[in-house]
Amino acid sequence: MTANLPATFGSLRGYLGYANQWDHFGILWNAALKKHDVRIFICVKWQIRTVHSKKWLPPEEHQDEVIAFFRDLTNAILKCNLYKVSSAVWLKDLERFNAEKDWH
Repeated sequence: MTANLPATFGSLRGYLGYANQWDHFGILWNAALKKHDVRIFICVKWQIRTVHSKKWLPPEEHQDEVIAFFRDLTNAILKCNLYKVSSAVWLKDLERFNAEKDWH
């Protein structure tokens, strides 16, 4: 069973952009949150959490609202032309690298 195997690599994903792209992104992102009455949006380990998530329960009764919310968030990213980046790293190599560096 693979669930019990130790992780051998990790992945990192994110976006890169110039300051003006991030400024534009911030305006559009905050507008999307406000439009859908979401104060805080957090996505950690593929689990979506919002402060007002109870307003979309049960999920099967609010699919259109959730889809509209994610569509607006996606549009905020796309309209700003942020660069999508991702990388994978072998965890043993990362541990060795971090052990060799003085990060303090």
